[in-house]
Amino acid sequence: MSALLANLGLHLVGPRVMLGVLVAAAIALAVALWDLDRVRNKAHDAQNALDDAASTIADQQAEIKQINDLLDVKRAQVRQSHARLDAAAERLKALEESDADAKTWADRPVPDGIRHWLHNPDGRQ
Repeated sequence: MSALLANLGLHLVGPRVMLGVLVAAAIALAVALWDLDRVRNKAHDAQNALDDAASTIADQQAEIKQINDLLDVKRAQVRQSHARLDAAAERLKALEESDADAKTWADRPVPDGIRHWLHNPDGRQ
């Protein structure tokens, strides 16, 4: 079929015109293939950049999780410190209420009970 069209085209328009059409078609095909290769390379570069960004995001998310875990530990330590401080304040208040010397200790030397409490705020022996 293509041979028939080629023969028909040669008789109608002549061999130089047909050769010109074929050369133009070949050049157009080469330009289209070059453009396709350029687009394919751009797509490949974009995919690489996207993969790098996804990897960076994953690394940052892991780092954020690690920091959040550390913050949770620090928050627990702060809560524990506050609880110990509250308990120590309660023990000091109870000592001041139960010991006459402790009630007026600010104007005199530190009583033994307060001194013991200062050295051992957890109440351990």
